[in-house]
Amino acid sequence: MEFLNSLNAGLPGCLVLDIHMRGMTGFEVLMALEARQLHVPTIVITALDDETAEPRALRAGALRLMRKPIQDDDFLNAVDVAIGSRSTGSPEPSPLSQL
Repeated sequence: MEFLNSLNAGLPGCLVLDIHMRGMTGFEVLMALEARQLHVPTIVITALDDETAEPRALRAGALRLMRKPIQDDDFLNAVDVAIGSRSTGSPEPSPLSQL
């Protein structure tokens, strides 16, 4: 909740959330952002092998779901795409394959 309150000072260029976090899940953070009508390019990461995680994350507003272990280059490329979507106002097509 502290993170959400800090957004009054400004939005980050990109947000990286794990599905499992202490206090709130990544899904709950995405829903809280949506409820506040805050649009932050978000990458969700997970170690879960759950087929419903990706569509759920995308419906909640994430640009991408990445499964652990994540390759450094793939992660950095996903961040570049997310930051690019922030400056253009719309997500760029991701050349990255799903992990």
